[in-house]
Amino acid sequence: MENIRNSQQIAKVAASLVEDSITARGPNSYEVEFLVCDAAEAIEKADDYVEKLTDHERWKPGEIALLTTMHRHPVHAEIADKDRIGYWKIGRAHV
Repeated sequence: MENIRNSQQIAKVAASLVEDSITARGPNSYEVEFLVCDAAEAIEKADDYVEKLTDHERWKPGEIALLTTMHRHPVHAEIADKDRIGYWKIGRAHV
């Protein structure tokens, strides 16, 4: 299996989550950062970190991927559920 979509760093993390062998073909990029927390503090911690990236490190929202292991962030759920077709059009515009 090959991963041609993600950076080397993201592909290596993804490969650690599956049993199949995955070859990373994407470019090098920034290291993946993990924020460890319990469910009660996950939303607040995610909000704080995204704010840090956008306000202090000047990342654009389309350059940030927030991956979770349980539930979607409430803002993501609200936007995606409100206009499913529009949501996917916006997603493709940022690729």
